[in-house]
Amino acid sequence: MIKISLTLMLSIFSIYAHSANFCTNFESTNFSTIQTFSITSSALTASFAGGTSFTIGNGALYHSGTKSWMIDPAGTTSRGTSSGVGTITLPTDTRQIDFYIRTSNANSTAQVQIIDTSDAVIEDITSTIISDSWLHIETQVTEGSPAIHSVLVNAFGSNMLAIDDLSFSTTDTNEGDDQGNDENTDSDTSSSSSSGFGSIFYGLFFIMALSFLWKNSRYKK
Repeated sequence: MIKISLTLMLSIFSIYAHSANFCTNFESTNFSTIQTFSITSSALTASFAGGTSFTIGNGALYHSGTKSWMIDPAGTTSRGTSSGVGTITLPTDTRQIDFYIRTSNANSTAQVQIIDTSDAVIEDITSTIISDSWLHIETQVTEGSPAIHSVLVNAFGSNMLAIDDLSFSTTDTNEGDDQGNDENTDSDTSSSSSSGFGSIFYGLFFIMALSFLWKNSRYKK
């Protein structure tokens, strides 16, 4: 009985550990020239190519904090030569993603394409990306469908666009809906605060349960 209980608990703990949530608001990044960089959160890693991520001094480009991931239209600026395209590459088991996007002025437009692991475009967003307010993009694939693989962002017009407060999950639920909206959850090199607390809680629960089973086994001898 004790052996069965321990096996069940280990299985549950393993499932929880796999269902991780990534979250960043780019506050720990500092890339003032166009380049590729990676961010790790909750043991998940995403790479960002074709943009910058630093404090540029335009408060309209930050959904939270003072940094975001920014992409210039095609051309050359002091930040380098841009193709006008930014790419986010995600872990192969990503099931849900959400983030905020806006352009910096009325003469700038953008396109976002969310692509799954079969290279199909599962969402294509253009006209609702504006400079007046942040657009919250939320996409989740249904169970049994290919996972989300990447996000392709095109910048058009005369100035840059920004993406901020990005999160994604390897689970099939919407439990991460507004995770990226917490200004204090940036975790470029460590787990997000909410995920970290959950891991600690389940770890303590696991240890306490093992202790309880061990004590019971002693009393029965």
